[in-house]
Amino acid sequence: MMKKLTAERCKKQIEEWQRMMSVSDVAVMVELNLQAYLIALPVLEQQEKGDDGWIECSERMPEVNKSVLVWDGHTVNTAWLVFHGGWDSSAHISQVTHWQPLPEPPEDV
Repeated sequence: MMKKLTAERCKKQIEEWQRMMSVSDVAVMVELNLQAYLIALPVLEQQEKGDDGWIECSERMPEVNKSVLVWDGHTVNTAWLVFHGGWDSSAHISQVTHWQPLPEPPEDV
């Protein structure tokens, strides 16, 4: 049975793979696994804190005209709050119930 991946186990595996990177015959496989774990680590840490990133609109609204991710009960889209309190988006969205900030763009671009 596979053990649940926790942030702590993820950190330990990252450290182990970073040490293994010097062995050339496994470097490519290790690098791909390392990249996957580096992506997973912040998500695991956020989940373990009990914070899924979504903010209920009834709790707080985002800044006006700032793009955010929105959930309308059916789909996730990018939208922005307009000055009169409604939402605008290039996609069709219905009643938005939750939102969260957009993730940071990649650093290597």
